[in-house]
Amino acid sequence: MITSSPLQKLMPVLARSLKPSVSATQIEYLNEPCIKVNENDEILGEISKVDCHKSDTVTLHRAFSVFIFNPEKKLLLQKRAASKITFPNLWTNSCCSHPLYNDQESDQSKEFIGVRRAARRKVEHELGIKELGLETMNVMGRFIYQASSDDLWAEHELDYAVVVPNFSGSLVLNPDEVSDTRFVDQKELDDMIHKENFLFSPWFTLFYKHKWLHQWWNNLGSLQTYKELEKIHHLT
Repeated sequence: MITSSPLQKLMPVLARSLKPSVSATQIEYLNEPCIKVNENDEILGEISKVDCHKSDTVTLHRAFSVFIFNPEKKLLLQKRAASKITFPNLWTNSCCSHPLYNDQESDQSKEFIGVRRAARRKVEHELGIKELGLETMNVMGRFIYQASSDDLWAEHELDYAVVVPNFSGSLVLNPDEVSDTRFVDQKELDDMIHKENFLFSPWFTLFYKHKWLHQWWNNLGSLQTYKELEKIHHLT
């Protein structure tokens, strides 16, 4: 586990720059050990969350985006809480986070089981979903993108898209992570995207813009056919 030294060095800067809405818990998460990778998704080592997200040290790291659909084929969206450090108050896909640099979540065997373990951990943490089995998580592809949150924080992720169809469980939201959720059909999402009062995360916008989301959404009954696990796509 990374020590708190990278975060301790930044505390004077953080104290001046972070919004008052940012929680102490979110600041502590900056100590988490993320997985530094190259553009071939080869692990280069451990890097703290603060170091791979600070604008002047932003580093490519492994991440995941989960897309949960209910039996009516509606997509679960979440609104990121105001207490988040990066991209607060934005709508996005069901859950987004990072696998940790440890044996369990770095494991690439069995169709990227490490990423699926990490996704299950965070889906429970953010949305209170306890019944999601690893076998329900379909890794559809890997995508690299970059985006700035503000002058201090940015993203540079190798993002695993994970699709979960036919979810019928209940949600218990963690208010430090999620301020709102809704299930939407494709028309409802289109309407939200084109309304000025709904703002979306840059990664979700890229999945929408490049039609990856539509491809998975339209083929929830045959996801295996649409998995692209060899090529790593760049989203711009």
